[in-house]
Amino acid sequence: MKMSIMKISGILLAVMLLLSACQYSEKQNSIPNPSSKVNDDAEKNSAASNNAQEKIEGGNDDNQMDYDEIKDEPQEDSSIDEQENQESIIQPQDSSVTTSTSTTTSTSTSTTTSTTITSTLTPTTTTTTIQPVEDNLQSSFSDSALISKLKSYKPIFTEHKDMETPSGSKQYVFLGGTGKVLLSAPHSVNHIREGSVKINDYCTGPIANVLHDITGAPLIYLNYKSRDPNYYDDTEYKEALGKFLDEHPEIELVIDIHGAAESHDWDVDLGTMNGNSLIKFKDLESKITGFMNSNGINTVSSNDFTAAGQNTVTKFSSGKNRDAVQIEINRKFRCSSDENDIKLLRAMEDVVNNYE
Repeated sequence: MKMSIMKISGILLAVMLLLSACQYSEKQNSIPNPSSKVNDDAEKNSAASNNAQEKIEGGNDDNQMDYDEIKDEPQEDSSIDEQENQESIIQPQDSSVTTSTSTTTSTSTSTTTSTTITSTLTPTTTTTTIQPVEDNLQSSFSDSALISKLKSYKPIFTEHKDMETPSGSKQYVFLGGTGKVLLSAPHSVNHIREGSVKINDYCTGPIANVLHDITGAPLIYLNYKSRDPNYYDDTEYKEALGKFLDEHPEIELVIDIHGAAESHDWDVDLGTMNGNSLIKFKDLESKITGFMNSNGINTVSSNDFTAAGQNTVTKFSSGKNRDAVQIEINRKFRCSSDENDIKLLRAMEDVVNNYE
């Protein structure tokens, strides 16, 4: 009996030990593995990083699109002039910005939204050409701009100087304008007088065109070789000139531009038919001389070429009850040197702008 009790006790002890061992094993299994947690966190961080990178790259595309839309929008302030509008769209210069915050604002007529993106930005470089702002009266041209413009006209007259008038074209060019003065250059290309070809008055065409540009005065000039409009009245040139003067009573002075040889002892000669072509402004010669002198043209002659001996533009215009003067320009002031060209152009500009 005693042995049976001992066996039973031993069996119970073994069972208790077995149960205790099982409980310990379950407890150990319920404790998380630190190494496994690290691996899981790494996988999660990697996935989050990939998602964030995708969002950043997408953000860059949106940022560039919004910037392009904004810079192309017109200025809302109507008081800003054209040059300021152009300057406002110049792209930023090259720079390197790493892990910076860029704020982009997309604007429409009804809503405004802002998006902040953190990324590595690499701005693109864009060259913007700003066109100069031009108005109707270009008297603000610099000296260098005048010289550049003068040179740009020369090839046109070189090409046309001995060219016959093409079928369907006019022998002359008439450029409209404003003010009281009309400019004329009848010898800007070669011309025919009594069956012979007479050589053009060099650079009078370009000079007349630059004066038109900087003063706004209307201009007529000979564009193709034809009968001399400063010798004959029955020419297309004189017909167009007469019609314009008849239709525009506001024109009170005609300046006829010519060229003379460098051998003359004067810089400029004023032909006024010995004063008879000055209908309104009898003192015009002295006024023109004053403007010439103040711009460095020191020797001004009077009526060495009177403009009275043939059917000149000056005689024709005075017959229309207009003041008229034939200005003969010494060769050294016609596309000879930049300094002399500027003196002549500025003096003539003053004459046109100050005639009242």
